[in-house]
Amino acid sequence: MDPERARHQEAIRDFLLEHGVDVLLLDHAGPGIARVLSDTHIRVVAGVTGVAKEAVLAADHFVRTQLAEGQDG
Repeated sequence: MDPERARHQEAIRDFLLEHGVDVLLLDHAGPGIARVLSDTHIRVVAGVTGVAKEAVLAADHFVRTQLAEGQDG
């Protein structure tokens, strides 16, 4: 892996952790960002597009459904 890209991904992880992010909504999550976030509590929801408010509401519903069903995903 390109060392500069790895540092960039780690900087993103550190920023998200420092700002208390619990859920990250993305259109696409590549293997690098998935790797650096895999050892955190941050849930990654990929495939999210459209209006930000609608995406947040859909992700909130998804996470609540997963928690209610006792699933991890």
